[in-house]
Amino acid sequence: MPSSTDCESNFERQVAVLLGASDNLSLDVLIRQGVPLSAIDRVAEYGVDAGELGIISKIALKRRLNQGKPLTPCEGDKLYRAILATLLATSIFRNKRKSDIWLHKPRKAFGGRTALEATATTPGYKCVVTLLEQLRHGFAA
Repeated sequence: MPSSTDCESNFERQVAVLLGASDNLSLDVLIRQGVPLSAIDRVAEYGVDAGELGIISKIALKRRLNQGKPLTPCEGDKLYRAILATLLATSIFRNKRKSDIWLHKPRKAFGGRTALEATATTPGYKCVVTLLEQLRHGFAA
């Protein structure tokens, strides 16, 4: 069985491609310079809705599309955490439907927020990963 570190780097490579980078280092540069808006459609295929999560409003998205501007570094970082948590959940549950249910159900562990909402901050993201790792190792969540 692969270690959680191996899985994490596989997910990070996958996220890099989804967001438009070739590797983790270029992903850091991409997030700092602005993730292209086309990444929003790619991550939506995995169930991550940037508008629903408050990463970018529909009005701001439309304006940026018209202006040809990318996501801000803060928005790109939030999108990165949301898709990374989604890929991790899908690998743990081995079932897209079950992982979607888990990701979208409000939980006490996240202050009544969903796992995806919790990924809006780094501490929230870390709580999501911790809970998912507990599930991976057989602890109830």
